[in-house]
Amino acid sequence: MHQLSSVLKEICLKDLGIEDPELKESHKGKSLLKHVEECVFFVEKILRHVELDPVLKRLVLALAVVHDVGKASPEWKLSEKRIKHSEVGALLLSKICNKLASYFQLEPKYVYALIYLVWRHHSALKYPQAGLLKKSYYFKRMWSDVKVSLWSVLHGFKREFRSPNECLRLADVMGIFKLADIVSAANIDPSFIIDQYVWSYDPYKRSIGLLKTHALKKTGKFDEEKFSLQSSIAGSPVEHLIVAAPTGWGKSALAVLRIGKLKPMKVFYTLPTITAIKEFYEKLREIFGEGYVGEYFYFADVELLRASEEEYEHLLNLYRYFIPKVTITTIDQVLFTALQVGKYHLRRFNFNNALFILDEFHLLTPQMMAALGWSLKHIQPYYKFKLLFMSATPAGPYVEYLKKICGDRIKEFILEDEYRKLKRHKIETVLDKSVEDFLEEHLDLLNTKLSEGRRLLVIVNTVDRAINVYDLLKESFKNHEVNIIHSRFAYKDRLAKEDAIRGAEILVSTQVAEVSLDISFDMLVTDLAPLPSLIQRFGRVNRYGKRFDEINVWICMKLKSHKPYTRVEVDVTGELLKGKLVEALEKRGERAYIDQVKDYWEYLSVVELIEDYYKKLENILEATYCFYHVSREDYENVLSEKLLGREPNILVVPELYREKIKQLLTKLKGERNYSMRRRLLAQIKRHLAPVPLFLARPPYAEWDEELGSYVVKKERCPYTIEKGFIISREIA
Repeated sequence: MHQLSSVLKEICLKDLGIEDPELKESHKGKSLLKHVEECVFFVEKILRHVELDPVLKRLVLALAVVHDVGKASPEWKLSEKRIKHSEVGALLLSKICNKLASYFQLEPKYVYALIYLVWRHHSALKYPQAGLLKKSYYFKRMWSDVKVSLWSVLHGFKREFRSPNECLRLADVMGIFKLADIVSAANIDPSFIIDQYVWSYDPYKRSIGLLKTHALKKTGKFDEEKFSLQSSIAGSPVEHLIVAAPTGWGKSALAVLRIGKLKPMKVFYTLPTITAIKEFYEKLREIFGEGYVGEYFYFADVELLRASEEEYEHLLNLYRYFIPKVTITTIDQVLFTALQVGKYHLRRFNFNNALFILDEFHLLTPQMMAALGWSLKHIQPYYKFKLLFMSATPAGPYVEYLKKICGDRIKEFILEDEYRKLKRHKIETVLDKSVEDFLEEHLDLLNTKLSEGRRLLVIVNTVDRAINVYDLLKESFKNHEVNIIHSRFAYKDRLAKEDAIRGAEILVSTQVAEVSLDISFDMLVTDLAPLPSLIQRFGRVNRYGKRFDEINVWICMKLKSHKPYTRVEVDVTGELLKGKLVEALEKRGERAYIDQVKDYWEYLSVVELIEDYYKKLENILEATYCFYHVSREDYENVLSEKLLGREPNILVVPELYREKIKQLLTKLKGERNYSMRRRLLAQIKRHLAPVPLFLARPPYAEWDEELGSYVVKKERCPYTIEKGFIISREIA
């Protein structure tokens, strides 16, 4: 490290004739030399655990040394920042290519890459073009020098790095370095980060005891036969697995055992919603250790919505980098990273030898499946990550698509015997009634059952209707506790809701109750919805029983709108429900769900949709020519719908919490202790809430520069702790 530090001094003082890095401040209270020493120290440590070619390891170290050389220029001042040090540094270094090759033992092509990465280390990895350089105030001013030296280097970079696979590796170089840069700039203890790349214990042995304890606590018994089956599947030598098992069977336990068997470098556990993760998060922390599990549920990053591509240097960004050993996240974040939307390359190196667990994968859109298919074809061979797909209602076309791509590298387990054992639901379809109509007409019946100690779950398809039903039941059942949960609560309020609903007599919910919530009610009244969603809803009733002989599920078929689903999804389900499902349940138990879901998917032209989206996606990415980079503009204008198949959500600040977050942010800016800063960051995050993209824009929201976030205004969309965001009818 000291040898590399001396290289920086020699470059600055001897080769370039600029200021002494030991005397020039890089960050407040820290010299440039000290910052570089910390970066080099971290890079040397992490490279012991991350697979990278030797020449790329030298490139990462070289980048750690020279990335901020522009700060040693007399033109750059910490107090000003009109001139970008990354641009100054790239221009300076372009004049000493031979020296750089000698210092770091790099071939000319990697010297070109080094200078390119210095230029872009605060920006997205865009392909170098003269027009891009001319947008820069500094480059325009220095254009004669730029044409002579820097443009020649960047032209060499374009000539040498034409292979997408080589560019994947350069993106990883940038990601590893950038993590080091952030660790030093934020004064993070590097040992905390390095610990996330090793297993200091046997995760399989540890998980067995804790899973047994958890099962005994939840159901009062431990099923040795089930555990043996879970462990056998988890230990399969096949690279990728698809597992179909009934709701409540223990798919999450199987996933934990799979982690223990494989011991991957990183684990990404994707859930379809950000609601109701508390219990699952705490369970994983108990199994793998408090410091090894994190969650990242930012959907569409604020970065994607801003006009500038300058780095958003806000400490909240620490949540972006997939630092923990186990990260609970959403498929959106995985795909953004795989496809390198914006600056997501900063964390993709964590995909090396990782395990991805896709829970309830039937809820993925065809667009998401196409993006997954692209990732399996183009980047999985390089990163060698493994996948575990789980669902109680697997989508047949998705399974066949995955088999087509992966061949004998994927294996499907359908636990038919486990389905046949169960007859937990007796269903009645209510043909001419909405949920609101049914509830109003059956208040006496429901009140009687509630008085007997039964618990009622009501699920409707939209947030605004959930709030209306909540108001109806709260007024009608004043002697019973009524709770509501949906996706548009701030994190802290959602956690309080989750605590309350465990023992709630009545719960009103949207689709968030279909997955992730480990709850069991005695009765369900639900909107008509796509069949896979309905079956997931059924799974919240009599969850740990085996049989039930009286009606405990009512499906209300009358809908004013098919939204948020497509009309064909709802219509196909309506046809399948006409007598078939109830009769099949009596004969075959819950194995009938699998059969009915198969019929459901046969009505939908899903395979053709996936293949069409795949071709469009591949054309867009190939047109980027280098790095498979997707710009913010490309994402918003072209890829958003194609990538997700739905409008993404974004985390915002409810106006109710604006001042509270500002107070916390003021404390954060003055706090130097990393542990305290982590606690303050966690408190800030607890006050954020997800909303649809349109609500994060004017006139409903405004950008708050101090907070670095959008604030949803109370006069357009009020927020209450009781009901969350209340979207008026004119907005909805």
